[in-house]
Amino acid sequence: MSVSSVLRKQQFTLDGIEDNYTFTFRALTSAPEDIKCSVKTAGVTTILTYTTQYSVSINSDGVGGTVTLVSAGTIGLGTLTVYRETTNTQESDYDDYNQFPANTLEEDIDKRTMVDQEQSETFNRCVKLPIESAYTDIILPEPETGKALKWNNAGDNLENSEVSIEDIDSAVAATLASAISAATSATTALAAQVAAELAETNAEAAASSITSSGTLNISKITTSTIYVSTTATIANLTVSTISITNPVTLPNNSVATTQSQANNSTKIATTAYVDTGLSGKLSAPGAWTAYTPTVSSSSGALTTASASGRYCQIGKIVHFSVVVTITNNGTGSGAILVGNPVTAYAGLGFSSSVVGENSTNISITGFVAVSQTYLYKYEGSYPGDSGVQLFVSGTYEAA
Repeated sequence: MSVSSVLRKQQFTLDGIEDNYTFTFRALTSAPEDIKCSVKTAGVTTILTYTTQYSVSINSDGVGGTVTLVSAGTIGLGTLTVYRETTNTQESDYDDYNQFPANTLEEDIDKRTMVDQEQSETFNRCVKLPIESAYTDIILPEPETGKALKWNNAGDNLENSEVSIEDIDSAVAATLASAISAATSATTALAAQVAAELAETNAEAAASSITSSGTLNISKITTSTIYVSTTATIANLTVSTISITNPVTLPNNSVATTQSQANNSTKIATTAYVDTGLSGKLSAPGAWTAYTPTVSSSSGALTTASASGRYCQIGKIVHFSVVVTITNNGTGSGAILVGNPVTAYAGLGFSSSVVGENSTNISITGFVAVSQTYLYKYEGSYPGDSGVQLFVSGTYEAA
């Protein structure tokens, strides 16, 4: 029997009910144990045990067969991969002067061909340098939690980054939080000082115009009137002009008029005016908000996928973190598209930063568009697959 197809694996969607799955690739009828099965659920891959968790029946002509799960309900949902992993041995012993063993020889040749196909398919899934590259012996370093891969200083091999991605995010957040806190404190202090100076100056002006004797207690100051209580005969003083000449201290519990937010004149702003104006403009450091992003693919369509995320907006800077779960990839390809929590700036000078990894520890990168973020594998290919989760975070400028 010839080996006319290069196919060596097929995938099926598990529903927890169906037990039998038919494959069509070439296999050796004498070695059903060479047919392997793996199940991927929520990003975790499990290799099934032959005879204990599944059995194999190969068609008599060696083309295709059926995998039967011992208990579909126990295995559950996910993606089933049926593949051939031919035992790389040569067990035939050819004796001199015997009749030509055509069937034995053909099966041995078929076996060699299958091994070559399997190795070729494995190589196709490996990271490779372009054919024109002069670099050789590129070695991946041992994994380190939170570290990213980078080229070394010589530019001829890979190494782990010295600082984790999480540490970088924390340092940036701490710096922004410190700057915002300092700016808020300074603004509040300035507003309070200006209000106090105005109030004391008004009080001094009122006191200088009093001709009656007695004790004068100022209870309230507006832009035109000073309210007083006194042992003299004066009930209130009307002030037509106020001039601030010296630093003043406002008595406790003094009240001044707060202007409307639409007022852009040269009048003094009270602390209430400043607080209202800044409300919602400066988020408290560390105040993250949950949101549910949309998720799709740039080409094809995802059958079943969902996403959850959190974001923090500080001024026009938006930090976000998203987990994308692809239950069934369907025909999705190109890039994974995740909805932005806040519309991004799309003008000249726009910039963004997106990093992450999927549930199989493959680095994820991307860029932020106006309404959604595009995600790719680190080398630019499609990052999605059935049962895969993507964990990404990023920063961008809001519109």
